[in-house]
Amino acid sequence: MPEFEEDKTEEASQVRRAFLKSASGVATGVVLTGPILGVSSDEVAAAGRAVAQAAQSAITPFGYVYGGPFITALNKAFSYSRLYDAKGVVDRSPTSTIGIFLQNYPTPGSYDKSKFGEFAGKLLQKSDWFDTSGRPLDQDKYRTSDAPGIFDKLREKFCSSLDPNLRSDQPKPVFLFVGVSSYSQKDIDPLKQNGYRFISTTAIITDDTDHDREHIVMGILCPPEAGI
Repeated sequence: MPEFEEDKTEEASQVRRAFLKSASGVATGVVLTGPILGVSSDEVAAAGRAVAQAAQSAITPFGYVYGGPFITALNKAFSYSRLYDAKGVVDRSPTSTIGIFLQNYPTPGSYDKSKFGEFAGKLLQKSDWFDTSGRPLDQDKYRTSDAPGIFDKLREKFCSSLDPNLRSDQPKPVFLFVGVSSYSQKDIDPLKQNGYRFISTTAIITDDTDHDREHIVMGILCPPEAGI
């Protein structure tokens, strides 16, 4: 089975759009505009379901540990109003998301898998480092263990999407989430990732200015026993 299998047919694309608009009555404001990458064809439905469920949540789930303020703050940092100013011009001022990114990663491609998780530490405030129960997160553990502990290929895919987007003349807002994979850690995973998947796609989502805009959607699917 190929590592990243993609079905490019228009029929499949229409099915996915319809799925995201109607599955279980959720995510009616989200329309998928691109294929779901990073999963095999038989996992697309589960991945689409995860996108739909995440998009209709008031607070995007990111596991019990990094849920709540952490992922909410990251999604705000990558929202339209943090990437563009009031006139609709890309905001590269020193305190903006893109400005902070370019100060720390000035060369294209310099935000690579070895830097995964590092940028969050530069964007978030102290008040963002809490889990869903209101307990403080260990920033050192996040930086030295949790973030680097994600599979190499998953970190690489994330960075290779985020890096060029934030350097673009027309960067897209980014929607991050975590969902449930089709594979249990007890299963034989054909991709040898212990049931974990990194998926990416694009979707029209109502943004923080109440406009429908295309977003880059990136998520990590975890095996069911991970407990997200």
